[in-house]
Amino acid sequence: MAVTIRQKGFSIAEVLIAVGLLAVAMIFIAGVFPVGIRFTQVSIDRTNAAIAASEAFAKVQLYANRVTDANNPLNDLSFREQRDFNDWFTGQTIDYYVDVNTYSYPTDNTIDFNDKEYCWSALLRRTDRFIIDPNLPDSSRDIQVTVFVCSRPRPNAKYCAAVMGSLDFRTDNYGTISGQSSRLPQPVRIEVARVSGGRDNELQITTFAEKTLINDGDLIVDDPTGRIYRVMERYNYPDDDIILLDKDFVRDDWRGGSITGNRFVWVVTPPWVSGCGLPANLEFGDRNPCVGVYQKVIRF
Repeated sequence: MAVTIRQKGFSIAEVLIAVGLLAVAMIFIAGVFPVGIRFTQVSIDRTNAAIAASEAFAKVQLYANRVTDANNPLNDLSFREQRDFNDWFTGQTIDYYVDVNTYSYPTDNTIDFNDKEYCWSALLRRTDRFIIDPNLPDSSRDIQVTVFVCSRPRPNAKYCAAVMGSLDFRTDNYGTISGQSSRLPQPVRIEVARVSGGRDNELQITTFAEKTLINDGDLIVDDPTGRIYRVMERYNYPDDDIILLDKDFVRDDWRGGSITGNRFVWVVTPPWVSGCGLPANLEFGDRNPCVGVYQKVIRF
């Protein structure tokens, strides 16, 4: 009697299913690596940015103390409006040379600026403690310093300077800083307003041409109070001029008084890269260079 021997094995369908499952698993595993690299770089950037900000605070205080009779120049600063530190400092004195390495990190002057890892800019706002109690000694010398630390700018990048709703794209020097081949990323003022019928954590960008200057994940600083907010989302068309914040936008000053008139926020904008042509709708293709925003009250 003949014995039938059955061959055991996998069918072609089973093999294809197994290979497909393995391929899908490998795709997911491969996707983890770039995410891990990205988070590692973010962690490195934030650690270095904190160090750069600490150095920036020291530089701001050092240079401010070089201004002769600092009490009078401080009168130029308002508790309801912030001033760019470089513009303020260079407007007070021409006795001290300030080159672009002052606003970069590391500050080693033997390293070419285009090889630096980070740069920074700062805003100054007088605290209103002297208004609450003008009899406190030297209280008018307390200044809220807000430092924006940004990743190294690309050599051919151009950054916008928005002044009261007017966009200006230039390649000239930032303020009167010497030795700069291209503009530094710096915070600019954007006008915002309450959204009619909207939530307390929503703002509307009032100038249509500036709506692309604030995007998801950006850090914005309220002009009159210095409060920091993170943009969770900029809505899609037709509401793409509305941004959603991580917390309710406080529309009063530190003492609970109502702030009337125009309201502005400061934000570092993404660059426009030279050679690509300036798009009519001001769409920026590169990511925002701002790594972090830090604050400290310093007595000048």
